[in-house]
Amino acid sequence: MTSAPHHSAFLAKDLADFKAKAAAWAMAQLQTQLPKLVFLEGAMGSGKTTWVTAVAEAFGSQEAASPSFALHSEYVSGQAQLDHLDLDRLASRDELESLGLWDLLEERRHDGGTRFVLVEWANRLVELGLIKDLSDAARVFPGYHVWRIQFASAAATAAANDPATDTDSAQKLAQDQRRVRIEGFPVAGRTA
Repeated sequence: MTSAPHHSAFLAKDLADFKAKAAAWAMAQLQTQLPKLVFLEGAMGSGKTTWVTAVAEAFGSQEAASPSFALHSEYVSGQAQLDHLDLDRLASRDELESLGLWDLLEERRHDGGTRFVLVEWANRLVELGLIKDLSDAARVFPGYHVWRIQFASAAATAAANDPATDTDSAQKLAQDQRRVRIEGFPVAGRTA
């Protein structure tokens, strides 16, 4: 038996509100026994790395940064362990394989409810043909509570559509309201 997906959405009025909501979401996730596999989606600058930073800070870890150059970063605290992956620069299945994603996911799925694997640009898994869609991930990655978190920011959308975005627009981005949609896919055979 598979329980229905969990959906919620909110509008963060500013950066502080956004970070507070990310921290509250993360702390609530410690109540479940399964590790979390969290797919983060949104345009460049929409809040994916800021969400990871807020989650890491909520657990007392050092501030997270975009792992774009390292592709994988790990943050450990007394409360939780976070793996932060950025798939944006991956061009092929071979590159994903060399990252060791499958081994990492296999190893981490035994870590229990304090493990979070946060994946930026998770849509690359679909684009590379590794999964049908992100809602299929609970079946493809057994042993995880799978979440998809989608971010939208008016300023990020404008910047993505206009490469000539100026510095004032970039500064406004930090104060921009952000829409966040959270969708959870409980593991098949378990109830929420």
